[in-house]
Amino acid sequence: VLKNINNVVLSNTWLSLAQFLAIIESLSDETLIKDLDVCGNSLLNEVTCENLLEGSLYLNFLKVASCHISTEVLLEFIQVQNSEDSKFKLVLFEGDYRDKQMKKILQAFSCIQLEKTELPLYFDENSCQYYEEKAGPILLDESCRLER
Repeated sequence: VLKNINNVVLSNTWLSLAQFLAIIESLSDETLIKDLDVCGNSLLNEVTCENLLEGSLYLNFLKVASCHISTEVLLEFIQVQNSEDSKFKLVLFEGDYRDKQMKKILQAFSCIQLEKTELPLYFDENSCQYYEEKAGPILLDESCRLER
């Protein structure tokens, strides 16, 4: 099914571990998929080093930011993958790691791509303001009653 697709984006889709593993196991030399984005799928928190290594055999990028993969799994993956001559990158989000030492470790290895997200700064932004006529408190009346 996935043989003619280069880039698969399944971020924030409640992807289960079983579904993720089915995708990883379907990869082969015949599939064209080179980038797999599963960012934000917290159900992947039990991914193992072996799962990541299997993906690294066929992908160029595996984006797993905010999947809550354990640091032990990441460190084990780095230890094995860094010894390989591969162009594969495991893409993580820097904001997921508060420990400065862990960030330094992740940044030091070529098999890890640690991304930052720039938050936009809006100057004179008015889109979140109420209209002047709605500036007073919002009161519940008979027309706003919530039904069960």
